[in-house]
Amino acid sequence: MNGDGGNVGMAGDRVAPARRYATETLISTSQWFITVDQNPNAQGEGGICRGDSGGPHLLPGTSTAFAVTTAFFSKSCWSTSRDSRLDTPAVLQFLRQFAPSA
Repeated sequence: MNGDGGNVGMAGDRVAPARRYATETLISTSQWFITVDQNPNAQGEGGICRGDSGGPHLLPGTSTAFAVTTAFFSKSCWSTSRDSRLDTPAVLQFLRQFAPSA
């Protein structure tokens, strides 16, 4: 990754940035978390894994985040993950320090 958000390939070629994603199925919600099945078929697509902490969970077809990655439960990154909701009063109060319209 370089300073302007572009990626640099193995041969030093510029590669356009790409948004990577995994399709998830909601399993449950609680006061603080959502639990999602990252890959119901566990074939090929993968899911959230080490290094993804803090990454957003976006509403389909939007750039609106509703949760951030906090925990996953699979060494192969194909299982469930429990992620922090962004719509709780404590989180919204924290976010408003940085984005007053949150």
